[in-house]
Amino acid sequence: MNAPIPKGAAAPVVDPDRLPAEVRASIQAQAPAFDLEPPEPIAPPTPEAIRAQVETIKARDALSEAAIADAIGMKKQNFSHAKTGYRGKTLSAEQWRALQDLAEGESYPQSERETVTDPRRCRETADMFEASMDNSVTDPAPFDLAEAITQGAEISARAAELEADSDLQTDLERLAEYEHQHEPVELACFSPDEGKTADAPLVEVQASESIRDRLGEEPAPVVKPRIDIKDTATRALAASEAVCRRWLPEGKRQGHEWVSVNPTRTDQTPGSFSVNLSTGKWADFATDDKGGDLVALVAYLDGDDSQIEAARTLAEWLGAVPVVETAPKPAKAAPRPMKTRPTAHPKLGAPSAQWDYLDAEGHVLCVVMRFETETGKEFRPITQTPDGWIWKAPDEPRPLYGLDRLAARPEAPVILCEGEKAGDATALLRPDCVHIASMNGAKSPKRSDWSPLQGRRVLIWPDADQPGADFAQTAARLILEAGAQSVEVLDLSSLGVDLPQGADAADLVADGWTPEQFAERARFVAWSAEKTRRPDEQEGERHTRQTTGERGEKGEPPSGATAGAEAKAKEYPAPTPLPKLPPVPDLPLEILPNDLRGWVEDAAERARFRPDFAAVAAMSALGSVIGRQVGIRLKQKDDWTEYANVWGCVIGPPSALKSPAIQQALKPFKWLQVAADERHQAAMQGYKQDMEDFELRKNIAKKKAAKELAKDPAANVARDTTPPPEKPPERTYWTSNATAEALGVKLAENPVGLFLERDELSSLLVELEDERNATARGLYLSGWSGREGYRFDRIMRGTTYIPKFALSVFGGIQPGPLARYVRGASSGERADGLLQRFQLAVWPDPARFEYVDRHPSQAARERARLLFERADNLDAEAIGYRDQFGEDPPYVRLSPEAQGLFVEWYTDFMRHRRQVEAEGAESDPICAHFGKYPGLVGKLALILHIADDPDARAVSETTLLKALAWLDYLTPHARRIYHAVEHPETGAASLLLARVRRGELPEKFTARDIYRKGWHGLADSDAVLRACDLLQEYDWLIDVSPEWKGTGRPPAKLYAVSPAVEVAS
Repeated sequence: MNAPIPKGAAAPVVDPDRLPAEVRASIQAQAPAFDLEPPEPIAPPTPEAIRAQVETIKARDALSEAAIADAIGMKKQNFSHAKTGYRGKTLSAEQWRALQDLAEGESYPQSERETVTDPRRCRETADMFEASMDNSVTDPAPFDLAEAITQGAEISARAAELEADSDLQTDLERLAEYEHQHEPVELACFSPDEGKTADAPLVEVQASESIRDRLGEEPAPVVKPRIDIKDTATRALAASEAVCRRWLPEGKRQGHEWVSVNPTRTDQTPGSFSVNLSTGKWADFATDDKGGDLVALVAYLDGDDSQIEAARTLAEWLGAVPVVETAPKPAKAAPRPMKTRPTAHPKLGAPSAQWDYLDAEGHVLCVVMRFETETGKEFRPITQTPDGWIWKAPDEPRPLYGLDRLAARPEAPVILCEGEKAGDATALLRPDCVHIASMNGAKSPKRSDWSPLQGRRVLIWPDADQPGADFAQTAARLILEAGAQSVEVLDLSSLGVDLPQGADAADLVADGWTPEQFAERARFVAWSAEKTRRPDEQEGERHTRQTTGERGEKGEPPSGATAGAEAKAKEYPAPTPLPKLPPVPDLPLEILPNDLRGWVEDAAERARFRPDFAAVAAMSALGSVIGRQVGIRLKQKDDWTEYANVWGCVIGPPSALKSPAIQQALKPFKWLQVAADERHQAAMQGYKQDMEDFELRKNIAKKKAAKELAKDPAANVARDTTPPPEKPPERTYWTSNATAEALGVKLAENPVGLFLERDELSSLLVELEDERNATARGLYLSGWSGREGYRFDRIMRGTTYIPKFALSVFGGIQPGPLARYVRGASSGERADGLLQRFQLAVWPDPARFEYVDRHPSQAARERARLLFERADNLDAEAIGYRDQFGEDPPYVRLSPEAQGLFVEWYTDFMRHRRQVEAEGAESDPICAHFGKYPGLVGKLALILHIADDPDARAVSETTLLKALAWLDYLTPHARRIYHAVEHPETGAASLLLARVRRGELPEKFTARDIYRKGWHGLADSDAVLRACDLLQEYDWLIDVSPEWKGTGRPPAKLYAVSPAVEVAS
């Protein structure tokens, strides 16, 4: 609102020498008695004088500074700058007089201020009359109003000339802005003919259409300027440091940022306010004020409410000329319909993803395509119309994504996300719900048709940002208005992780979340209109609590114990020791095959990793080479047969050197692949030559037959029935990554055995959790026993049939991801025994590191290489038996001594397991793991038999004792692994507790504060959050989080060390 002149205030004066000559002559002719001598210049007021006047006004009228600034015609931001003298800003003479008048006289009521005309807008004529008015003259010469209007039009015509004069005093500044604002000039003056006095409100003459009509004038056309904010921001970015020096002169450059105090508030220490010189983004981390470009920065610092005005200011400073729109934009041409659905955008190319919007019957209504561009992601909708496909969104109200699923499952609850990608991800975490999304996500929920949700229970999953919170509130209201049964909104803080800005369901799925994990943590809160508050109110209250309510006036912590902790509990229980991992034994090297022991021991001693890692890797690889060449029968008459393929994994932190251990152990195994590739390459060269000869003979015979038939069509032509040469098979020993179909083809070509190695086993486990990889999961499960077959039927590839095959899987994994997977695989659909198939799983304690540098043992390496070659060239028929059916490979049996030992062990083992399961003494996952031990005994005994007694037809008692010793060694490791099912993860918690005791943590902290430090073992966000929660559960930490009201983005959980903990000073 334009500022008024207070009652009784003297009008500002103007230097008549600065006016156009014709205006001055006209004024003197109309009012010769007026004194037009230039007034004495008025010195600008000091900040101290301004503050003194403000205190006077506040003391008398109790007005706020915003009201005072409004009364004198200033923005509050500029008024604050003038009070402090920031960048030399002060009040104009007019503003200073108005402020003095407010301090000396009576202030206007609000109702009067609203009716007063703005005295600043082109007031040269009125100012001159008021400044020169002699109160002793009771009968001044009459004033010609029409002539004043004429002179005002002439002033407008010469606005460009006046702007060129930079010395115009403050009273002419409004006129000088004419060229930039392109507004009609308004004359504020009195009309004695209408009986107005000096105290009466001014009348806007040119703004009055009735006066124009009376004079018969046509209003001049108004040309509205248009300035490109985005272009201005781009220009400013090229001079970002210069812009910062101009608007933030107290700051300095630090790297790619400009760091300064915030001049809009009392800020003495640089650091909280910074501008990214590369992107233009800026933020005040103390107040959460922030913006995305330099135009927004200028608007913030100058107190401009309009981004356009800030862009104009910045463009003028940069020397850029605003774009003036002299003609209306031509209407956009209607998009041309396309008969077929396009697969790419004409400008953006092929999409990176696309989502079909279907109706209830499954017909395509429209498609949303996502494109990756240099500036980020872009979305384009394409709609199917009666005339064809058009690049535009469907008419409003727009359909929801998932109408076909809503129709197919009318009783199921509905879960709504902002985007289609997040909606599809919720199907993996909440398969019991129908997942939907609205077009354009958080930008336009009001444009969607929510009527299909009538009578449904709806859950809303917002993104972890303020737009997401706003979307949830708006969508919840619209859904209830559409007749939904109920609406619930996900409490993001219940997930127990510090979500990054904008995180959604797709991010949780990418992080390896499981449906069980989500169901355990997620909490949806019933929504109602009475519970909601504006997010800015909630955020402001939270910030106030954090910056003032929990700290002293100067930012010091309150005296005594933590204030938040005192509010939560009066007594603090003594902390409880954290649960420890079950102990595990060292690997007894004598249980290894004789020809592997030296190689494993030598590699572990040189590289300083635990021999356990290399031992299980070598045993798994050796079992894969033996594979289905030969089996073992553990009973004398029964056909229970086990094969040598076995799954394994090694567990340890990154510093445990798991990968080097696996590489060393698999060297003899991978030499087999190198030799096989060389043999296959040589065989393929011969095959190609044979094929060329075959084709040549075939063509010659064909030509010969053609000649004979040409002579005698009835001739009996002999046909060449020689079959083509057979393509040599390709022996594949191992692979790292393959689709289910490609893996099936490899297994069909190599049914004896295939070894799948993953350096990071967690990636494979995550892939197999995806329902889209259900076929691969089934194939893996079938290949574990070596006794099952599999069949693929595909339209393009045809049928691939694998009668029986053996698959071995091996890899490494860290304790954190393993613990999360173990907990998730303990129940639900994923409790299908996949985890329990990793029988050779070891998690040894870390070894002391010592520097070693010596040559590898050539003898040990050669013995290991010959062992794998011997196993690969095994003569199974010479050492094995065949049953009467003859469908399976030969098999070996146990010797009489070994058979008696096995019967004794097997009987005791099974009786013990059944008793444990009946009493519920162990969890279901570990019971399932131990339940596979009888088969594991057979697998290990077969591997050891082929390695140590390759020519014997019966497995000796010594070999079986070695296999049973493997079980004694593996059992404690299994208990350590499945400890995560019944007990929380303690590794990261123990590391964090050690730092707590050393006093290295701040008084209050979030999980993010910890993992951002990059401490050893504490760099994973999820692991740190679990560690903090575990330490809180065992009373080492306490929760001092401010109360959350349930709207907006929830604050991160705030921890403090319990006062009952003794911390080193």
